[in-house]
Amino acid sequence: MVAFFILLLLLATLHWLLSFHVLRSNRYAPENRAFAFFALFTGLWTVSIALAHHIPHSTLAVTRLTFVLGAFLVFAFLRMAFITADVPSLWLRLGPLAVSLTATFSVLALTPHVVVDAGLTQTGLVVVYGVAHVLFASHVVLYFAVGFLLLASSYRRAFGLTRARLRCLIMSLSLPILGAVTTNLLLPLLVNRSAVGIYGPAFAIIFFGLTVHGFIRYKLFDVTLFIRHSATSALALLVSLVPSLVLLMVCRSRLARTFNPTELSFFLVAFVLVGAVTPAIKQMTGQALDSYAFRTRPDYQRTLREASRLLTRVLSLHSLLPLMAKMIFDSIGTTSVTIFLSREDGTLWPVCNETSRLEISTPLELPDSIQRTLTGLKKPVILSGTAGGRHEPSQDPRTEPHQTLFVPVVSDEEIIGVVALGSKRSGDSFFSQDIDLLLTLANQAGVAIKNAQLYEQVVLINEYLQNIVGTIESGVVAINRAGHVTIFNRAAEQLTGLSVDAILGRAIAELPAPLRQPLVATAEDGRARVLAEVELAKPGGSTLPVLCLTSPLREPAGGLLGAVAVLSDLTALKQLEMEQRRAERLAYFEVLAAGIGHEIKNPLVAIKAFAQLLPRKFLDEQFRQEFARVVGREIGRMEHLAGRLRSLARPGGGPHRALDLRAPIADAVELLQPRLDEKGIAIRWAPGPNPCQVLGDHAALEQLFLNLFGNALDAMEAGGALSVRLRSTEGRMIVEVEDTGPGIPDEFLPRIFEPFVTTKLHGSGLGLAICASIANAHRALIYATNVPGQRGAVFTIEFPVEVAASTPVRA
Repeated sequence: MVAFFILLLLLATLHWLLSFHVLRSNRYAPENRAFAFFALFTGLWTVSIALAHHIPHSTLAVTRLTFVLGAFLVFAFLRMAFITADVPSLWLRLGPLAVSLTATFSVLALTPHVVVDAGLTQTGLVVVYGVAHVLFASHVVLYFAVGFLLLASSYRRAFGLTRARLRCLIMSLSLPILGAVTTNLLLPLLVNRSAVGIYGPAFAIIFFGLTVHGFIRYKLFDVTLFIRHSATSALALLVSLVPSLVLLMVCRSRLARTFNPTELSFFLVAFVLVGAVTPAIKQMTGQALDSYAFRTRPDYQRTLREASRLLTRVLSLHSLLPLMAKMIFDSIGTTSVTIFLSREDGTLWPVCNETSRLEISTPLELPDSIQRTLTGLKKPVILSGTAGGRHEPSQDPRTEPHQTLFVPVVSDEEIIGVVALGSKRSGDSFFSQDIDLLLTLANQAGVAIKNAQLYEQVVLINEYLQNIVGTIESGVVAINRAGHVTIFNRAAEQLTGLSVDAILGRAIAELPAPLRQPLVATAEDGRARVLAEVELAKPGGSTLPVLCLTSPLREPAGGLLGAVAVLSDLTALKQLEMEQRRAERLAYFEVLAAGIGHEIKNPLVAIKAFAQLLPRKFLDEQFRQEFARVVGREIGRMEHLAGRLRSLARPGGGPHRALDLRAPIADAVELLQPRLDEKGIAIRWAPGPNPCQVLGDHAALEQLFLNLFGNALDAMEAGGALSVRLRSTEGRMIVEVEDTGPGIPDEFLPRIFEPFVTTKLHGSGLGLAICASIANAHRALIYATNVPGQRGAVFTIEFPVEVAASTPVRA
């Protein structure tokens, strides 16, 4: 019984050390403080149990103190469960009640209502319980039940590491508490005896073991516990001595009768020492016998470490295979090693050979029968060196000398190679350990060979792409996610004037701003951009017009990897455009001159006629009045024609800026609204909530839409409808103006935008020509069509969206 008393004191000390260690790891964490409080009272309760069962004096007082400490112990457990479950609102409601009950039962435990009398007898501690003992036991069971319900609820809600910690905590608490409640509450209630109560604290051994397990594996309560190798070795030694100690316990009575105390002490010490050195003797003997039986034995761990380092460092297949053959040759000690690789047609051909003698350089052969067997079994195969050699899977622990071993290299369930090994230089057989090592190396080699083959394919594809990118006439510039230039071909070097060596791998800030801004924008938002014309500065101060197309670079999963820009030199295209415009301008001028001549001829004929009559009829008052009226009218016609011609000569207006296309349309509608209302024409125009950004001059665009709306108004009768639609497509902003007039005759459609072509009785024929000139100045496309199947015409203007080329882009 003295030994059990000492055991209980040791358990109490462990409780206090555990409380101190948890509190020291994080004294500010509520969970740590609650657990430390629980462990502290568990140690005090264990000491009181030990004293009550072993100290005959003051047994009644110590027994009552045990009940008081038990009340505080269950309260500490309940408080720890509330804090661990993180339910502060519930504790605010139930906490005062728990404190009151704990205080009540603590005071009640000091009275005869719980313990009437207690004393030590030869059979153990005998306690006479009072009438309130059942209530005390019920409150203890209630506290434990509520606490475990809270912990179980928190466990169901938790996941990951928190869930694992809670599981470990519940297991470390449930088994010891169940055992202590059984021995110290339930059995005394049933048999009215407390003799077994001394065993209740012993269940704490389970608590200690699982708690330390939680510290080591899950860092329970954020406690880090490091176990040294010497401690694990000592523990392993103690465990290995358990059978010997059990045998000594069984035979202790016979040994005590046979030996005197001194001899028995020496016998026990010798027995323990022999048991301790037996594992070391076994290991040394096994190594010696292995060295004798196997002669040579590879260092498997060192070989695998070197193989891992080699196979992960080398990517070139031509460098990898000789190194792998050399490593197998040195580790196994064979006369030769030949590595075969699979061709595209499925045949295996030797690519590398390692031999022990320089004069023997012929690689081992791979018979067709061996290849078929390897393909079917995917296991090592042995080829016998005897006459009429046979081959069979290497299932035996050893092979016969002078045989060839074939080990398949498998990747994705397919044989991509074979390692053929000649006989060992020592004359030994291939043992099962050798074959296991070779299989492990072959599996690693399969992954490495596949990676090397993929690496070669990537290198070839990269070189192929570099050749393509380097020879195309368009400039290609690519950036990665970090904003560094990864591709900069020869054409980009010529277009930008930057050297490849100076820009490749550098930050994107080195690129010209007109190229840098759309690239950065595309790399950020993943949207492709079309810049119809970008001006790149050249060293001489001139500029180079280029077409810039940017596209995002994406990984297979859809994430952005960067952006690429393709640059095309527009110089030749600009020259062709200038030649075409020159030819068109000459033809235009011919038509314009003929139209001007026709339009001016009629007023001049009238003025000439009156001028010829003027000398004879000068004194005629009526003639002079008619002369003034007609000449003034005809001169007004010529002035109006001159004004329209000036508008035709300067269609672009002022400098072009970024503007919302809805604004000039709305202003034109507002100016024409009185005429529309006067004629009863309905306007269908919905601007929409989204801005429609283009580059242009507000006044010129307003004049464009005024002319189109005016023509539509003149073409429609009362009660018609004018529809204006605005929509955007990829890189274009489209405006459609539709009327319900008679439409445009088919013979006029191809020439509707030429000067002096009109369908009106009194029109000048310059309104649509001015519209075409304004559209051309804004690099917009304008065309007219008739509404199919019904009355009316549709004028369509397509504006390029080029805001990204002229407005700052957020980098």
